[in-house]
Amino acid sequence: MLPKEPVESYHDLVRHDVSSVIPENVGRILDFGGGIGATSVALKRKGRATYVVVADQVGGQLSEVDRAYRGNLEDEDFISKVVNESGPFDCILLLDILEHLYDPWRTVRQLHDALVPNGTIIASIPNVNYHGLLMPLFLRGRYVLQDSGILDRTHIRWFARHGAVELMSSPGLAVEHVSPNIFTKRERRLNQLSFGKLGRFVALQYVIRARRVD
Repeated sequence: MLPKEPVESYHDLVRHDVSSVIPENVGRILDFGGGIGATSVALKRKGRATYVVVADQVGGQLSEVDRAYRGNLEDEDFISKVVNESGPFDCILLLDILEHLYDPWRTVRQLHDALVPNGTIIASIPNVNYHGLLMPLFLRGRYVLQDSGILDRTHIRWFARHGAVELMSSPGLAVEHVSPNIFTKRERRLNQLSFGKLGRFVALQYVIRARRVD
């Protein structure tokens, strides 16, 4: 039985932290690597999205998802099938998925073609400069991989801010918004006291919006 409400687990998390970066009236949305589709369904329930497509390696999407695809997110043919059958899209969500791919640059280029003119891609990308990753290296010379979070053992690619922006600056895309996600009060306070100089160490990830301009 499908969940009636988005619930808080690794594949089911509603990403409220990116809500303000997503266009208010988003139209047709592709939640790429979106788990059960919790974030895009939450937008649909608020009347911000009209049609939701989810592509992921896991199944069991929420009932409000209009179309769901299950397959290998690295497979160009799989992506082409999603785009050809359900695209083009007004918005594509890439929330904490690109770091799990061997060639995220190719994926961004391919998904760029799935956007309508002036459509947007919203990505959240973990920050390799985050203190939770750097401090174990500095103090102990090692870090321990985990099942989720910044040290997720399934991360293949690692990005600092400049690399994340470069990734989303594929030809035909213009980056128009970059913001750090700083989640704890202590980290936000440190960032304020340092006048932003510690920002790259307390940002767990960067949220980026790129717009199709070609």
